Amino acid sequence: MDRSSLDFLLEVLEGQRRVFYYAKDEYARYLLERQTLPEAQKLKTIANSRWGRLLDRPLLQKARGNWGDGMLDFNRLQLLRAADPLSFRLSFGQWGQERHFSRNWAQTSRPGYNLVLQLNFASDHNREYQQLVDGTHRHPFKYWGHPSRAAGKEFTLAWARIDLSENLEEALIEEVQTDWWKAANEEVIERRHRKRDANGQWREWTTKRSRHSLEVDKYEHYLQQVLKAYGEVWAEAMLTATLRLLWEEIGVSRIFYHTYDAGCMLKNCKPPKSLYTQLPKRFCFEKTTTHPSFLGKRLQRLAPKLGGQPSFWLL
Repeated sequence: MDRSSLDFLLEVLEGQRRVFYYAKDEYARYLLERQTLPEAQKLKTIANSRWGRLLDRPLLQKARGNWGDGMLDFNRLQLLRAADPLSFRLSFGQWGQERHFSRNWAQTSRPGYNLVLQLNFASDHNREYQQLVDGTHRHPFKYWGHPSRAAGKEFTLAWARIDLSENLEEALIEEVQTDWWKAANEEVIERRHRKRDANGQWREWTTKRSRHSLEVDKYEHYLQQVLKAYGEVWAEAMLTATLRLLWEEIGVSRIFYHTYDAGCMLKNCKPPKSLYTQLPKRFCFEKTTTHPSFLGKRLQRLAPKLGGQPSFWLL
């Protein structure tokens, strides 16, 4: 998307405090509510549709036994809301450049900008986290080369990068990613990361701090008692928040998501495979050779390398 389109979106979206609540399998309840209701429908009809896999999620499977009439309606879905969901704060950022030679470094499908939706921890997490780092301004789980936050009251668990058409009718989810969860669960060495970009230039990426510099007991408590619950839901929470933004606030009618192979080629990267295979499938995206209209010219140029028309996920 171009600079003016991004600025317009940010002006409209920013400014209000955004709280987002999420519990395991909430995405299934939300998609059923959005796609199959408000009118009551037979469970059998839903089961035989593209949305049928949602009924197999534990949240729905457990409740189905109590619906003796075999029907699903809005009120029943509302009763499935968790009593103690995780709380988040949503914020926005931006990513990319309009210069063609920067596209590979930015890992965008075309030159231009992405809207970034950030899923930030709320105050209950932040109190525990501040005890772990004990007042330091250095944050061991933040990757400074990515569009996330680690300052003040905002600490980003995950984010989504989104490209949109000029008329805002189509959106392409470029990326769903977390640094915080990954870094907290792996060995993090303190060193200066340096890597060549697409033009052969050296770029400094970040300095990370070893978890061994943290107090061991506090680190283990944070990892097992505080962060574990977020690790179980971060991807589905991030994608649910993204869909709500695109449908309910921006008014997008068609939402695309990269398949793994086409995404690797278009963005010049190799992300975790499950985020581009299993995650969209869980959300009932379907594979299609239809593509976002704003990628038409670029896909034509790349057709020989892509082996023909690439596939996308479409919701």
